[in-house]
Amino acid sequence: MKTASPILPLHAAAQVIKFLLVLVLANGCFAATARADLYSTNLLLNPGAELASASTNGEVVVPIANWATAGGFTAAQYDSASGVLATCPGPADRGTNFFAGGPTNALSSAWQDVDVSSAAGNIDSHSVVCTLAGWLGGYSSTDDNARLAAYFLTIGGQTNGSLNVGPVLSGDRTNVTGFVYRQGTARLPTGTRAIRCQVLMTRSAGSYNDGYADSLSLMLSNSPPPPVLLGTNLLANPGAEAGPGSVDGTAVEPVPGWTTTGNFTVDQYGAAGGVLTNAVGANCGSNYFAGGSGATAATATQELDVSTRWADIDSGSLACTISGWLGGWLDQNDNARFTAYFLSAGGQTNGSVVIGPVLAADRTNQTAFLFRQAVTNIPPGTRIIRSVLSMTWAYGSFNDGYADNLSLALSYSSAAPHLTIAISGNSALVSWPLSAVDWTLQSTPNLAAGPAVWAEVLRPYQTNGNTVARTVSGVSTQPRQFFRLTHP
Repeated sequence: MKTASPILPLHAAAQVIKFLLVLVLANGCFAATARADLYSTNLLLNPGAELASASTNGEVVVPIANWATAGGFTAAQYDSASGVLATCPGPADRGTNFFAGGPTNALSSAWQDVDVSSAAGNIDSHSVVCTLAGWLGGYSSTDDNARLAAYFLTIGGQTNGSLNVGPVLSGDRTNVTGFVYRQGTARLPTGTRAIRCQVLMTRSAGSYNDGYADSLSLMLSNSPPPPVLLGTNLLANPGAEAGPGSVDGTAVEPVPGWTTTGNFTVDQYGAAGGVLTNAVGANCGSNYFAGGSGATAATATQELDVSTRWADIDSGSLACTISGWLGGWLDQNDNARFTAYFLSAGGQTNGSVVIGPVLAADRTNQTAFLFRQAVTNIPPGTRIIRSVLSMTWAYGSFNDGYADNLSLALSYSSAAPHLTIAISGNSALVSWPLSAVDWTLQSTPNLAAGPAVWAEVLRPYQTNGNTVARTVSGVSTQPRQFFRLTHP
């Protein structure tokens, strides 16, 4: 469905986007049918454009049941006339039709409102999690694309938060006509009474808007935030085990608990991807996080609400320990980096801590994972910790940044200094600033189950310039060993 025409100038495209968003979100009020079955079901009506006849070639703009549309947004049939075949990459449960950006437009959109007021009590206690997902795509090597958004609306129609999924560009699709799965999660803000789901199609070239979408879903779960226990891994799905893994690394698999970008996926150990379980420490499970197909960056993000620990945080009494196994493929420098950003209640970043990357030289040019860990004091004012796993592509047709067994845990500490750990062979070099020479190093083999039992790592410590260090041997027999500093 692609013909040549001038590309819309970037500033003009921005103005059209602004217009469409104003069109969708203006005037405050919303109209939606209240539902009692809010949880664990797809709340979108007609999520695959199957409830009416679609255009055979996408050139005719047809009405789409249950969706309001603007800008020529339409539904098209999977067939040779549209140029999008039912055999192209995409959802296994696809029907006859899919959503398309439509003819002769730079931007188009469709939206519908979902009334969630019957869950007001749970929402206002921060107990409701929203999962937004869909198959987004485009045509051949052009960057026409689709983006899926959920706007969280108050009873007066004001937007008090949003969740965005996509876009999927040509590089994400390896320049093939088709669809790629995208998913995101967010906890509904207090005061949310409706969710406006919008599909926005953007044209990059030609006269036809070849942003495509299918099999969209908006689901809620009643998931009260877990207590912020000290000494416990607070991450959901920290080892990529809550879902299927790709057998060859090409499929973009769902990653429950994480919001992803690019072709971030989950791969299986020992499958066609070639990464074996002996590449990582014990307890690696069946799956690992991977950057996915294509020469593009990829990320996975989840946010942890730690506001119930505000008193300890604001007094400077809590430290954050992040750790994980990070790796890559042979002599390629594709890599993973895991970062915890400390955010205020208003979303401002007031600090961070990072581990990685692990480059090919660190892995002696072998396909492997290396353990990394870092500790820092949580800045006062922190209410949310945003955890971001970033996969960086350097070479080849895949983003072979790998990660597994991530952890983020809080512990008591009075102004905990920054702690770094580097593993080489069977030893770990643990170091921290010389200003904390009177602190005590402790370790534990497990943060996953219940309160951790910490044991002192016996002295002596070594001093070198501005750092204090302790070499711990035998770490290969305890691959999930964690360290912290405590003050006398």
